[in-house]
Amino acid sequence: MNIQNSVYSKQEDNKNSPLLCHSYIATKEHTMKNFHYHMGYEIYWLTSGSVSAGVGDKVFSIKKGNMIIIPPYVPHRNEYSKTDNNFRTVINVSAGYLSDFMTEILDSFKDNPVIFFSPQHQDYISSIMKKIEKETNTEKKYSGHLRKAYITELLIYIQRHNTPAVTNSSETLIQNIIKY
Repeated sequence: MNIQNSVYSKQEDNKNSPLLCHSYIATKEHTMKNFHYHMGYEIYWLTSGSVSAGVGDKVFSIKKGNMIIIPPYVPHRNEYSKTDNNFRTVINVSAGYLSDFMTEILDSFKDNPVIFFSPQHQDYISSIMKKIEKETNTEKKYSGHLRKAYITELLIYIQRHNTPAVTNSSETLIQNIIKY
């Protein structure tokens, strides 16, 4: 993934909703040619497959059970392998939607945005993500309150149960060479 000489574009966030959540299978055809950024946070949860994620000036190998938190205005893009079906859930949330402590939790991952969870914790996170997605795609009475409650639950849970993912040493070496 070539980080230098990349094109950056602003990806339009949904102005009608401060919280978006969607799940889908991403394949090689979903590889992004250019970096983009959002005005809010992106929480990216990979439940199968693998992806190379360029975030800012770093490249991370994201594997099943990893989550990556991308702050507002940070350029990023994903590169998918030829063979994997990568099932992912993505939450885009505007900073204005979040309380101060929620923003504090998300900002705590700025230096190490990739998070690994044990299989036990992965199941629980998947269940929260499904609830967020269900309530995001529905407009029943009190759905807005449930969305806020579930995003709060998710953020507290990832803060309590995260393990920083191990960075691939060859990628770290390459990144250090590029910086040099």
